[in-house]
Amino acid sequence: MFTIFTKVKFVFFPPKGVESKPVVTLVKGFTEVPNWVKADALFKLGVQAGEISVMSSKEKVLRTEAALANNEEPIPPPAEPSDGAETPKPAAKKIVKKPAK
Repeated sequence: MFTIFTKVKFVFFPPKGVESKPVVTLVKGFTEVPNWVKADALFKLGVQAGEISVMSSKEKVLRTEAALANNEEPIPPPAEPSDGAETPKPAAKKIVKKPAK
C-alpha cells in the first residue's frame, strides 16, 4: 500500500487474477492505494499529466496539505522540456525516384 494525492477522481480496477474491489480516489485528496495500482495504465498517465502525485514521505504530505490550506497548487505541473533539451524531430519523408522512360 502507498499514498497518492489526486487532483481529480480516478477509479482503478484490479488486474485479472487479483481479488480486490476497484479503488476510487478523492478529488484534491489523499488515498491509500494497493501496490497493483502502480502497474495500471491510467495511474501512469495520471502521474505523467500531473494529476496524481505519489506521497513518498510524510514531509511531502505535509507540504501538499499546507499548499491546499493556502489555496495554492498542491502538485506542480509536469515539467516542460527546457530550451536546451532536444525535442524529437519528425521522421523524414522517403523519396522514391521513378525510373526514367
